[in-house]
Amino acid sequence: MRATAFTIFILIFFSCEKNEVIIREFPRLLTMEVSEITSDGAVFNAEIISPGNTPITAYGFVWDKIENPNIVYSDIISIEGEFVPKEVSTTTNYALKEGDTYYVRAFAKNEDYITYGNTVSFVSLGSKAPVVMDFNPKQGIIGDTVLIQGSYFSNKKTNLQ
Repeated sequence: MRATAFTIFILIFFSCEKNEVIIREFPRLLTMEVSEITSDGAVFNAEIISPGNTPITAYGFVWDKIENPNIVYSDIISIEGEFVPKEVSTTTNYALKEGDTYYVRAFAKNEDYITYGNTVSFVSLGSKAPVVMDFNPKQGIIGDTVLIQGSYFSNKKTNLQ
């Protein structure tokens, strides 16, 4: 019995290899708690744990009333470019309704992947109302397309109807 236990110990001990640190192809993100929640908006925070082995081309935050917001269907703040700080914070001051629960997560894009961080929830105290600065054409008929210029508009199509 001792020989069997000794043999198993030797096999396990000598079969273990040193673990190699493997750099992932995709970024790794940690979405942190939302801070500075006011009636004008909130601050989203994240840490980029690892940028991966392909340059990040865009990063930022997505938020929505659904638990897994994404860059296609949710509101988004995107920062373009290859420079990526270790910690990211940005203020959103639009598309938040007072008293509603929102889900936010960080994202990063490279040439091959879109990677999301964990999802964090918060209860909104509101945000700034949209401000119309101009619109064109000034006259039209039913069916014309109107271009509206302004601030604090949602970029989520369903919020613009």
